[in-house]
Amino acid sequence: MYYTEDNTDIGNGTDAGGNFDTALPITVGFYPKSWLIAGTAGNDEKDFYSISLKKGEQISVKLTPESDALLGLVIYDGDRVQQSYKKCPNKGAIISVDYLSPKDQTVYIGALRDFYGAAGGFYSLNITSLNITSSQVNLICTSGEKKCSGKDILVCNGTAWNINKTCSYKCSNGACISAP
Repeated sequence: MYYTEDNTDIGNGTDAGGNFDTALPITVGFYPKSWLIAGTAGNDEKDFYSISLKKGEQISVKLTPESDALLGLVIYDGDRVQQSYKKCPNKGAIISVDYLSPKDQTVYIGALRDFYGAAGGFYSLNITSLNITSSQVNLICTSGEKKCSGKDILVCNGTAWNINKTCSYKCSNGACISAP
C-alpha cells in the first residue's frame, strides 16, 4: 500500500503542509491523531503547524508517537529560525519542547519523520500555554534565576522571564555553549 496524501492530521480532514508556507493553523489544545509516513509506504515526512503567540506567552508542545514510530519535534519562531528540536531517543518515546515568545508572532511547530529507515506512523500533539497577565503575577521564579529558550538566555526578575542574551551557537542550563 502506498499513501500519497494524509487526510487525518489533527482530525480536520486535511494534511498539514510540509513547510512554513503550507503550515496548518492550530490553537492551544489536544490533537489526538495525525499521521506521518514515508519510504515505500508514502511521502508524508513532515507536518507543519502555525500558532499565534503573544509576547511573554510560553507554549509546551508534547508529541506522543505510536509505539513503533521514530519522530522528531521542532519549533521555529516567526522569523523561521529554529528554537527547539528534539527527536525520539527510541521507538515510541514521548518528546516535549517548550518555547517562550519574546514578541507577538506566528510560531511554527513541526512533526518530522526524517530519520533514515524510520517508517513513521500516527502521533498526537498536546499544546499547552501559560500567558502570565499582570493580575496573575506573583513570584513565578527566583530573581536572578537563569534558563534557556532556544538560543536565548532568560533571567528572572522575580515576576517575569526576560531575554538577557542570545547565544551564537546554543544555550544550555542558562549559559551559552560554544560551537564544537
